[in-house]
Amino acid sequence: MVIHPTRAIYGIVGFFCLGFDKLKNLWTNLSLADKIGILLIIGFGCSASFSQRSGWDYIAAFRADTLAGVTARHTWNPYPTYWLIYPFAIMPERVGFFFWNLVNAICFIYAIYYWRGNFLGFSLSLPLFWTYYSGQMEGFISLGIVLGLSQSPLLAGFGLALLTIKPQLGILPVLFILYRRRDWQLLIVPVLIYGASFLYWGWWIPQWLYDLHGKGDASVIFPTNISLFPYSLILLSLLWWTRKSLKAWLLIESLVITYFPVYSLAVVFCLEIPTWANVFLWLVYISANFIQYPTVTWLPYTAIPGFLIPVGMLGKELLDLNRSSRSVAL
Repeated sequence: MVIHPTRAIYGIVGFFCLGFDKLKNLWTNLSLADKIGILLIIGFGCSASFSQRSGWDYIAAFRADTLAGVTARHTWNPYPTYWLIYPFAIMPERVGFFFWNLVNAICFIYAIYYWRGNFLGFSLSLPLFWTYYSGQMEGFISLGIVLGLSQSPLLAGFGLALLTIKPQLGILPVLFILYRRRDWQLLIVPVLIYGASFLYWGWWIPQWLYDLHGKGDASVIFPTNISLFPYSLILLSLLWWTRKSLKAWLLIESLVITYFPVYSLAVVFCLEIPTWANVFLWLVYISANFIQYPTVTWLPYTAIPGFLIPVGMLGKELLDLNRSSRSVAL
């Protein structure tokens, strides 16, 4: 089966845009900084696909495992994830990577617009570049959260399904959305998708859990980890107090999940990207190529102090929530 790139572009644009006139009006009303940011988000994503040194996660992991019909070789995602990857995987390698990054870019843009975030700041962030050049899927996660908060139960359900493709990123947003919406209809689409996956692959959950448990040594990826697990588990006690703040839940998740790579901060940065956090990440991770960060025995999973970003952002969010609660009480 051959997919013409032009048709693929039309399909992408048609899915995300309600019409050319509306898109034109939205673009006209944006500030110059926002327009530059959007063009950079798209441009960096598309250009990354032409670099021969980029795309390992997409090409050698997601695409290769999808086409080979195997799991637990380079990927350990829930099995329906491979249906999401398949339309891109059947394209020529670099063409598929181009559209993979393009769709990620559109997802990011949609999420930033929804949350009224900072397009320009986001376009210059390390997590965005890392997502593009590795070929990761954080854009889909961002879209999943936005759709999960939409009024339509079917769209929200599709958003929940998207959040399950990376359970370590999706688990707290799913719980946040379900608690906020309290509508069983949100489960219709995920149940249908996962029910279809059981018909196709059989009861794959036990094998998937076994493969996750048997991943083996992942020390090579620990330098990218910003989690403070297991010490950060105490932060789970804040979930109820911060139950109205999606940002707080995302930041808590980044610190308590066993493995949370620095590029996954792209999801949080769609909501807010402080300038200090943007600059700090670049300085810390670029300097890691020239200096050896000291090993901290009580932080076995973290060599580079990227965890200071979610810690600092969470601290500020807690202070803001505390001020808000006090003002309401007064």
